[in-house]
This record gives sequence, C-alpha cells and structure tokens, in this order.
Amino acid sequence: MFNHEPDDYDCPFCRLIGGGEDDLTKQQDIVLRTDRALAFVASRWWPNNRGHVLVVPTAHHENLYDLPPSYGHAVHDVVRDVAVAIRHTYGCAGISTRQLREYFTLARR
Repeated sequence: MFNHEPDDYDCPFCRLIGGGEDDLTKQQDIVLRTDRALAFVASRWWPNNRGHVLVVPTAHHENLYDLPPSYGHAVHDVVRDVAVAIRHTYGCAGISTRQLREYFTLARR
C-alpha cells in the first residue's frame, strides 16, 4: 500500500502508545486502552471541546486501507465504549464520530 508519510516520520500516536509524551498529549490523557486500540482525551488539541477523544490502533497504520480487520474492530469497540461514557458523563443528546486518516475522533454534541 502506498503511504504518504516520510521515512523519518515520528508518529505522535505511536509515541503515546509506547509510553512517551509531547507538548500536546500526556500519558494521563489516556482514558481507555486495549491490546489493539487506545483512546485519549485531546483537550490540548481542541481545548474548547471538553468531550473530544481520539481513538487510534495500537499498531502503526497510516490509513484505513492498510488497517487489518482485527484492529478496525478493536477501534470500533473502543469508539463505542468511549461514546457511551461521554454521553453518560456530559448528558449529551448524541455523539459525532469521524474517521480522519489513521485515527477516529469522537466529539460530544
């Protein structure tokens, strides 16, 4: 599969999954982790949306086209679990989900 990432790309999601941090994302932002998916609050990325959570596979895949089904199913399961938690926490009427490149994002409405 053709990928767009440069050879020296330092994936911020892989860094977080591996225990690292950066200026935007800390280990304390992780809200759910399974063998194949990880969810974290993206409050530093979108500070005006308290319910914004990113869900990523725990193995590096640049895009949906090369994502193995087992990781896709795991990401979906975590998206659902986090959506239920956001709805319970914020009492919102619904959740919006989007697939953006290599991760899924949830936002409360």
